[in-house]
Amino acid sequence: METKFLIILIAISLFISGCKDNLEPYPYGRNTEQDAWKYQEIVGGMVFYAYERSNIIPREYRTTFNGNRLECTTDNGVYTNSDDNIEKFAKGSLLASSNAFDGIWQDGYRGIASLNNFLKDNRGYKSNYYINKNLNNLYRANLQGQAFALRGFYYWQLLQRWGGIGISSKKLLGVPLILDRLTVNDPIDQVRAPYLDIMKQIQADADSAMKYFPIDANRDFLVPNVSDRDVLGGRNWGMIDKIATKAYLAEMYLTAASPLFVASDPELKSKQAEHLKKAATYAKEVIDFKRFVDNVSNGFNVTNRIDWRNPYDPSAVWVSRVQGGGTSTNTSHESDVYPANFNSNGVFGVSQDLVDAFPAANGYPISDPRSNYNPANPYANRDMRFYSNIFYNGVKVTPNKQPVYTFECWESSDDGSVGKDSPGLTKVSKTGYHLKKMTYFDTDMRQSSGRKAAPMQNFLYRWTHMVLIYAEAMNELYGPTATLPGDTNPLTAKEAIAFLRLAKTYDNANSSIPAADPYLNEVAGQGKEAFRNLVRNERRIETCFEGLRYYDVRRWATTVSEINVPVHRVKVHKNADGSFAYSFEEVVTTRNFPSLWSPIPLTDVKRGKIEQNEGWSNWQ
Repeated sequence: METKFLIILIAISLFISGCKDNLEPYPYGRNTEQDAWKYQEIVGGMVFYAYERSNIIPREYRTTFNGNRLECTTDNGVYTNSDDNIEKFAKGSLLASSNAFDGIWQDGYRGIASLNNFLKDNRGYKSNYYINKNLNNLYRANLQGQAFALRGFYYWQLLQRWGGIGISSKKLLGVPLILDRLTVNDPIDQVRAPYLDIMKQIQADADSAMKYFPIDANRDFLVPNVSDRDVLGGRNWGMIDKIATKAYLAEMYLTAASPLFVASDPELKSKQAEHLKKAATYAKEVIDFKRFVDNVSNGFNVTNRIDWRNPYDPSAVWVSRVQGGGTSTNTSHESDVYPANFNSNGVFGVSQDLVDAFPAANGYPISDPRSNYNPANPYANRDMRFYSNIFYNGVKVTPNKQPVYTFECWESSDDGSVGKDSPGLTKVSKTGYHLKKMTYFDTDMRQSSGRKAAPMQNFLYRWTHMVLIYAEAMNELYGPTATLPGDTNPLTAKEAIAFLRLAKTYDNANSSIPAADPYLNEVAGQGKEAFRNLVRNERRIETCFEGLRYYDVRRWATTVSEINVPVHRVKVHKNADGSFAYSFEEVVTTRNFPSLWSPIPLTDVKRGKIEQNEGWSNWQ
């Protein structure tokens, strides 16, 4: 057998060390510029380094300004600690020096710097990694594809967060566009490129990536030559591929065609239909891959649930590496979402507003009399997705299908008692609700040792995301019941949403919404505007606490008042006979953002050339 030179992921530590300032030239470690290119593990490490920037590619959802905590700046959630930076940010009182977005900005440009170095003059592609010529060609092509795809993804992550109206220019700007590795002689104060220029660069990188990728996705069944699986296929699970590249392009074009951006730039307005079609087309290509290619034995099925604690869940389009590495298990998520009396920290709670977004079991909104919703018994006969996502008063935690903990969220009673999970107690949600989504159902937090746990990772893109992007773009283009012109596997926005409403839930319950789904049919018949509201609500409940709503409510808005809304909680009173009375009107917190745009880190704005976003005059 021929000797193979394999890439050692951790060897990147020999190549790149940390930088003090966000956009400073990037220093090498113990190797010189020329030395770095002598070692295959270092050359490949320039790409692998990008996967380790956890602020850009987080491995779990419990990150401050990326995942479930970011949800607590919206009307979906409330952070328990009112003095935390998350709550201060949402109230407009966060100091510029405490901006938790800094780490994302820094990691973004660190990753881009490393990828730029790999791509410069095609030196990474021209390197040799294997003695076997065929394996070497496949490996370097795949690595080159990853480098281009990752750079596009990195720029999309930066653009999604910081694209905005400049405070002085009043123009829609992107972020600094750097395509070469900065040296010590280069200026580190870079101006922001126009928003559309960043989009064009992302598309160009994606196009280049898709030319190099030898296969569409990291799946063994796509590599018929078994020996080629030494470098292609499932061994690359968790790394970016062609379908993941199409996924972020779909997200980018949908964002650019959203109300906020169309209203902010004349060219984006003129290109709205073009961008919507691109969003729908890219999303549909991923959807078709999942439905008709990835549906192998034990593979993807549109009716199956997602298993949040399975790193190899078939619904994944791109999933991060497991938190902790390998198949590492942990209970950090459970520790965040469960309350103090279940040996946890109750870091945040679910809002009443999100609870109200879940339909009734028959598919009708609870505001519709046909839903048969009863506010005196608010948790009965709800969409099964509600029970899969939310812990509420009286619900039980059942590890190994044995009830071990019952939520007691009442804060007043006829006998003067309060529930052990009453809002206001230490390490307990302030809203009367806790998050069930993503918890491992066999975890018993009372156990100090031998506690069952499962891996945790981040689904960067998954089936549901693509369906929602497609449905939104198609509805805005053509309405709820049209298909893409010339599509060989036609799918309407209505049919796409039906996939989600009829699928099994995370706790493996069948959908409670009837297959006929009269409400879906009714709304689809009412046209684009009515269906738009349904799509947005489906997106809200399907992606809650994944960190997406922060960006969604902004791109759908055109004035800041649309996101500065009161957030509500439930008040529960226990009656003498053991029954409960509920009220839902109390405001637990309000949002007070000065702008629809996110603030650029102060460190780089102070350099002088990077223009701050509109609304953040105190961050200059």
